[in-house]
Amino acid sequence: NEAAITFDDGYKDNLKNALPILEKYSIPVTIFVSTSLLGKQAAFEWDMKYMEKNRAVFLNEEEIKFLSNHQLVDIGAHTHTHIRLDDLLKEDQKVEIEKSKIILENIIGKKIEFFAYPFGGVCDFNKDSMKLVQEIGFKFAYSNTQFLSKINDYSFSIPRINIRQISSVGLAFKLFNFSLLLWKIKDIILKLLKIPNIVFWKIKCFGKKKKFNLKFFKPCYTLKNSLSFISIVVDIGTGEKADFSIALIDTYGLVSYGFDPTQKHRQKLIDVSHKYKNFLYYQMALSKEDGDITFYESENRESGSIFLNHFNIQNDKSHSYFVRGISLDSLFSLLKIENIDVLKMDIEGEEYDILYNISPEILKKIKQIVIEFHHEVVKTYTKTDTKKIRKFLRNQGFREFSEDGINFLFFK
Repeated sequence: NEAAITFDDGYKDNLKNALPILEKYSIPVTIFVSTSLLGKQAAFEWDMKYMEKNRAVFLNEEEIKFLSNHQLVDIGAHTHTHIRLDDLLKEDQKVEIEKSKIILENIIGKKIEFFAYPFGGVCDFNKDSMKLVQEIGFKFAYSNTQFLSKINDYSFSIPRINIRQISSVGLAFKLFNFSLLLWKIKDIILKLLKIPNIVFWKIKCFGKKKKFNLKFFKPCYTLKNSLSFISIVVDIGTGEKADFSIALIDTYGLVSYGFDPTQKHRQKLIDVSHKYKNFLYYQMALSKEDGDITFYESENRESGSIFLNHFNIQNDKSHSYFVRGISLDSLFSLLKIENIDVLKMDIEGEEYDILYNISPEILKKIKQIVIEFHHEVVKTYTKTDTKKIRKFLRNQGFREFSEDGINFLFFK
C-alpha cells in the first residue's frame, strides 16, 4: 500500500532536519505552509513546552522557493494565519484560504494544488470550508481525522494519521488501524454467533452504572447527584409527551426548555407546559444555522425528520412544512443562559450535523449530553459517523456510557 507523508505549518526544521532523511530514502513529502508565519519566530500552544529549548522558526520565502524546486517536495497551502476555519464566516474563510494560495504561487511561480485545514479536526472546518477549497482551485484538501481511507472517497477532507511523540509500537497501531479492526472483528463475531449488538454493550457497560453513579431517565442515563432545582436542561426533540423533561422536573424541580418542531405534537406539548410550569416549550428545530428548514412529518409514527431519506419518511405517508431552525449559539442567546447542565438530543439524524460543526467553546458550556444516534434510520449517516462523533467528544474530555450503542450519555 502507498502512503503520503506531510508536514504542517512550515517549520524550518523541515528543511534542516527532515529533508536529509527524506533524500536518503527517496521519500516524497508535502509541506503545508501558513503564509503569515514565513520567516518568523513564533510558538503555537503545542510548542510552548519546548520554547525555552528551541523556539520555533519558520521557513522564509527563499527556503520555500528552494524546497518547491526539489524533486521530492510539494508545497501546499495552510491558510494565511493558521486560524480555525469553523470559527469564521464564509467570506472570511475565503480570504484566509485564497490569500495563502496567492502568496505561495507568487513565491514559487507554480500552481498550489494541495491544502490542509489548520488543526484539521471534525470541528475545525465545515462544509463551507470544503466547498471554498474546491472553488478556489485546489485538487485535494487534508484533514487530521484519525483514520485510513481511499483518497477518492474524501478528496476535500482526506484523513491523515497524526504522528507526534510516539513509540514504534504506537505508530504500528495507528498505521494498521487496530482499533477499527477490533470493532470489525467484534461485529463479525456477533453476526456469526447471532448475538444481538445490545448484548455486547450490556457486557461493556457492566459495573459502570454503579461506578459513575448513574440514574436512568428514558431514553438514557444522567449523573445521579449532578442535578438540583437550579439546574438547566435543554431537551431537543421532546416527543409528544416530553417524558424526559417531566421525569427530571418531577425528580429535581429543575427548569427544562423543550424544543420540538412537529406540528402534531404542538397542542399536547402546550398542555404539558400548562401542567408543568418548569417546562418551557418552543416549536423550533435545532439546526446548524438559523433560518427556516423543511421538516418531514410522518403521519403514522411519532418521529419526523429534516431528512427525506429517514426510514419513517420513506415508508410512511408523510407531508412537509417549514419550521424555524435555531443554532446552538442562538439557543444560548434565546434562553439567556450561560451553561447547560444536560443537553438531550433526539433529533432523528440532525445530531451529526450539529456535532460535526459544534465549537469547543460551546462544548465547554455543556456538562452532560444525552444523544440518540440515528445511523440505523437515516441513510445520510452510518455507524462510522457515530464512531467519529464519539471519538471527537472523548477527545474533548467527555466520558461515555451506553447500554445499547444507540443512546449515549457523555459527561465530564
